[in-house]
Amino acid sequence: MFPAPSPVSDAIALDGAVLEEEWLVAAGAVVSPGTLVPKGGVLMGAPARAKRSVTDKDLHLFHGSAMGYIALAADYRAAPRA
Repeated sequence: MFPAPSPVSDAIALDGAVLEEEWLVAAGAVVSPGTLVPKGGVLMGAPARAKRSVTDKDLHLFHGSAMGYIALAADYRAAPRA
Protein backbone atom coordinates (compact mmCIF):
# COMPACT_ATOMS: atom_id res chain seq x y z
CA MET A 1 0.00 0.00 0.00
CA PHE A 2 1.36 3.38 -1.03
CA PRO A 3 -1.09 5.97 0.36
CA ALA A 4 1.11 9.07 0.40
CA PRO A 5 4.01 10.43 -1.60
CA SER A 6 7.27 9.13 -0.20
CA PRO A 7 10.77 9.68 -1.43
CA VAL A 8 12.34 6.56 -2.92
CA SER A 9 15.50 6.97 -4.97
CA ASP A 10 17.41 4.03 -6.41
CA ALA A 11 15.95 1.72 -3.78
CA ILE A 12 14.40 -1.67 -4.45
CA ALA A 13 11.30 -3.16 -2.79
CA LEU A 14 11.08 -6.85 -3.73
CA ASP A 15 7.93 -8.97 -4.18
CA GLY A 16 5.63 -9.08 -1.20
CA ALA A 17 7.21 -6.15 0.64
CA VAL A 18 4.56 -3.99 2.34
CA LEU A 19 5.41 -0.37 3.08
CA GLU A 20 2.84 1.41 5.23
CA GLU A 21 2.30 5.18 5.47
CA GLU A 22 4.98 7.80 6.05
CA TRP A 23 8.11 5.77 5.39
CA LEU A 24 11.46 6.56 3.86
CA VAL A 25 13.65 4.07 2.02
CA ALA A 26 17.23 5.32 1.67
CA ALA A 27 18.99 5.32 -1.68
CA GLY A 28 20.56 1.95 -2.38
CA ALA A 29 18.39 0.10 0.14
CA VAL A 30 16.93 -3.29 -0.77
CA VAL A 31 13.67 -4.22 0.98
CA SER A 32 13.54 -8.02 1.17
CA PRO A 33 10.54 -10.07 -0.01
CA GLY A 34 7.77 -10.27 2.57
CA THR A 35 9.11 -7.41 4.70
CA LEU A 36 6.47 -5.37 6.56
CA VAL A 37 7.54 -1.79 7.18
CA PRO A 38 5.31 -0.23 9.84
CA LYS A 39 4.12 3.37 9.67
CA GLY A 40 6.83 5.93 10.10
CA GLY A 41 9.95 3.86 9.46
CA VAL A 42 13.29 4.81 7.95
CA LEU A 43 14.99 1.93 6.13
CA MET A 44 18.65 1.77 5.16
CA GLY A 45 21.00 -0.88 3.88
CA ALA A 46 20.92 -4.11 1.92
CA PRO A 47 19.01 -5.86 3.21
CA ALA A 48 17.06 -2.85 4.46
CA ARG A 49 16.68 -2.50 8.22
CA ALA A 50 14.74 0.04 10.26
CA LYS A 51 17.21 2.61 11.57
CA ARG A 52 14.89 5.12 13.22
CA SER A 53 11.40 6.56 13.26
CA VAL A 54 10.32 9.32 10.91
CA THR A 55 10.29 12.68 12.70
CA ASP A 56 7.81 15.53 12.34
CA LYS A 57 10.59 17.46 10.57
CA ASP A 58 10.94 14.60 8.05
CA LEU A 59 7.19 14.58 7.41
CA HIS A 60 7.15 18.34 6.88
CA LEU A 61 9.96 17.98 4.33
CA PHE A 62 8.25 15.06 2.54
CA HIS A 63 4.90 16.80 2.25
CA GLY A 64 6.44 20.13 1.23
CA SER A 65 8.49 18.43 -1.48
CA ALA A 66 5.44 16.56 -2.77
CA MET A 67 3.41 19.78 -2.93
CA GLY A 68 6.22 21.43 -4.90
CA TYR A 69 6.14 18.64 -7.49
CA ILE A 70 2.35 18.85 -7.70
CA ALA A 71 2.64 22.60 -8.41
CA LEU A 72 5.31 21.98 -11.08
CA ALA A 73 3.09 19.38 -12.76
CA ALA A 74 0.17 21.82 -12.79
CA ASP A 75 2.37 24.52 -14.35
CA TYR A 76 3.58 22.06 -17.00
CA ARG A 77 0.05 20.98 -17.90
CA ALA A 78 -1.10 24.61 -18.12
CA ALA A 79 1.80 25.73 -20.36
CA PRO A 80 1.01 26.35 -24.03
CA ARG A 81 2.37 23.74 -26.44
CA ALA A 82 4.03 24.60 -29.75
